[in-house]
Amino acid sequence: MRQLRVKQKQAMWFSGFFFLFLIIFSSLIYFLFNVILQMQLKKDLANEITEVVVNHIAIENNKIEFLKNKSGETLRQTLFNEGISALFYDASKSAIRKYGIFETQNPNEKHELSIIEKEIATININSNNGKEFHAFWNGQKIITVIAPLKKDKNLYGALVLAKPLSTNNQTSHIMFLVLISMGSVGLLGSFIFGYFVTNKILSPVRGIIKIIDQINLDKLDKYVYIEGHEQDELVLLTNKFNEMLIRLKDMADQQKNFIDNASHELKTPITKAVSTLDLLLVQKTLNRKELMKVKNDLLELNTLIEGLLSLTLMRDSPAPRTGTTLVSSLVAKINEKYYKELKEKEITLQINIKNNFTVPTPEKYLDIIISNLVSNAIKFSPVKGVIHITGFDNTTNKYIEVGDSGEGLKHEEKGKIFNRFYRVIDTFRQVQGHGIGLHLVKQICNLYQISIVVRPQKPQGTKFILKFPNINITSGRY
Repeated sequence: MRQLRVKQKQAMWFSGFFFLFLIIFSSLIYFLFNVILQMQLKKDLANEITEVVVNHIAIENNKIEFLKNKSGETLRQTLFNEGISALFYDASKSAIRKYGIFETQNPNEKHELSIIEKEIATININSNNGKEFHAFWNGQKIITVIAPLKKDKNLYGALVLAKPLSTNNQTSHIMFLVLISMGSVGLLGSFIFGYFVTNKILSPVRGIIKIIDQINLDKLDKYVYIEGHEQDELVLLTNKFNEMLIRLKDMADQQKNFIDNASHELKTPITKAVSTLDLLLVQKTLNRKELMKVKNDLLELNTLIEGLLSLTLMRDSPAPRTGTTLVSSLVAKINEKYYKELKEKEITLQINIKNNFTVPTPEKYLDIIISNLVSNAIKFSPVKGVIHITGFDNTTNKYIEVGDSGEGLKHEEKGKIFNRFYRVIDTFRQVQGHGIGLHLVKQICNLYQISIVVRPQKPQGTKFILKFPNINITSGRY
């Protein structure tokens, strides 16, 4: 079986709810219409009793006399014109006159007549006018009203007026047909209207589908626009879709730049290593110095790959949000890690950190920060230079400073050194590096809300200042 489309389903749901509402509403209208008709019929009979008693009945010599009204109409004419039947009883509860349907009686009506006569028997001088009840006569349902005929506190008989409900039934039937006709037209109209409204509501979705068909990594600059209240679900959906496209475009641009830069950076050490190997292949004896160049090129390549992997992990893997590190212990490990490089350049590492000094950062990520800053300081410090690592705090914040005794940074370089793949090469052309370390440091600082500032150090050199988030020095909470 062919499945229905969403707008067809929505139109059918809309029609179904409308049809249910129509049934309930029509039933209520039909019921109220019948109640009103019956009330009006009873009111007409009550009014007719007054007219008959006033214009056609007189009590003379303790007898009921029947008169013509002022227009010369007899009681029969008046009742015929109004479509009303009547029964008159004297004081002894005997029928004295019959009009309309009561003039003809067959055996089937004896039971109904006995019911009416039982009601007549209950009439007395204290009875109220207009006692109502339903009965059947000649196969049709009638509504009857019984009223006493009295004068000067004496009861002289009773009057029964009746009117068939067939007229009401015909009117009700016409009303029912009208409601059915209107309901059928309304049901068809509701389906068409529901289909149109659903089609209109889904138009932004079609716009999104059209944009999705046009999207690829090179075309992420197309957006969907719809008008409406800012809190409407479709407006929110469209805005979120556009925001997603913006994020995808940004990530695609970053990925493209990353691949371009990484490809360029990886090419250099590989090319150098291959060139050295080609040179060794044409030589008859192995040159240890040339082999060391290959090794250094491969180590440089390994360092670059590790930096790229660290950046990828920072982007794709959630880092722990809390953690505390004992800085003195971490710095001792870093000193051991860079012992060989410090010794080769005869650099002095001065550490001024208390044994119990801690900062609110996980050790793994603080190690990456300080290791990169120390490695950077070693690269740019002269032979027999000095590098210092200092830790201190005040009433609200904790700080770590890493400074070197190199030539320092130019003013225009301070805003660029944290950019990925940026290297300071104008002054230190012989310094190896790929511009990944400080970018990684900046990413971790942003993650843990660490402020990092670069300042010149007197008389020369560069100082990196790490300011950690607000903490309570007494309780150790942060």
